[in-house]
Amino acid sequence: MRTFQEDSVLQAHMKDDSTLGPDNPAHASGPRGHARSPGRSGGFRAILLLAASFAIVAAVYAVWITPAAEATDLRNRMEAAQQADEAFVPERNIPTILRNFEQQVCLSLFVWALALMVGKFAELRRERVDLRWPFEDMEAGERILPGTALETAKRCETAAEAAGAGAALITRAVSRALHRFHSTASVQETSHAVQELADAESNRLDSEMAVIRYTAWAIPSIGFIGTVRGIGEALMRADQAIQGDVSGVTNALGLAFNSTFVALLLSIFLMLGVYTLQRQQEAHVQSVETFCRDKLIEIMKAPAA
Repeated sequence: MRTFQEDSVLQAHMKDDSTLGPDNPAHASGPRGHARSPGRSGGFRAILLLAASFAIVAAVYAVWITPAAEATDLRNRMEAAQQADEAFVPERNIPTILRNFEQQVCLSLFVWALALMVGKFAELRRERVDLRWPFEDMEAGERILPGTALETAKRCETAAEAAGAGAALITRAVSRALHRFHSTASVQETSHAVQELADAESNRLDSEMAVIRYTAWAIPSIGFIGTVRGIGEALMRADQAIQGDVSGVTNALGLAFNSTFVALLLSIFLMLGVYTLQRQQEAHVQSVETFCRDKLIEIMKAPAA
């Protein structure tokens, strides 16, 4: 049974933890409580990347793809006129496959999603170097007590900030675990706190991947729009084919099949990147949770009741 004095000390610790600990919203951004709004800044960065992707792809089309496709069409017409009595196979190259508007939109969205994933891979790589903590300096058999938890937390936070990882997941997990253990003196509550943080991080990462998954779905849909448009144009020029001029029909069918081909090809590579990124994010969250459970919570010792 706790005495009245012990209860008073425990309540004071809980008050201190609610003010300074990572469960407080002011502390949610990192061990030192630096304010940050990842949702707002991330959304603004995504919009800038989207505009930049469309601008870059439009510039590539203006400089290379459209002029090269028109030059290829001109050569095909000249060779077809010279080989009027022979079977003529028109030249096909990358610019002729990518020339239409639907392919341009698909490429722009692909570049945008690729830029977002590269940023997430870089962020994940920065966080992965933070799994080394100064717990190795502890002597064999030494335990973390509720009274020394804050000191250990400050030591870990200082090491994390020195490595430029003050807002990394491992920093927040260790800090939250130590502050919770300091306030509750319960190993079970500390374990729940780490699990809650890991679940919240997994949900956050999954929600941030929603826009990339939507883009991976939208690219084939835009390709199918090009297919429908190409088939519609081909049907409108059916009378020309009956009269012997099949160039209009073949060009329209080229739009139909090329747009689907490009869209499906891009979506395959994009989904591969999404799958790889999600696997690495899940593995990182699990590694942090395992580290806290095996390396941190394992050496905590709650006082006897």
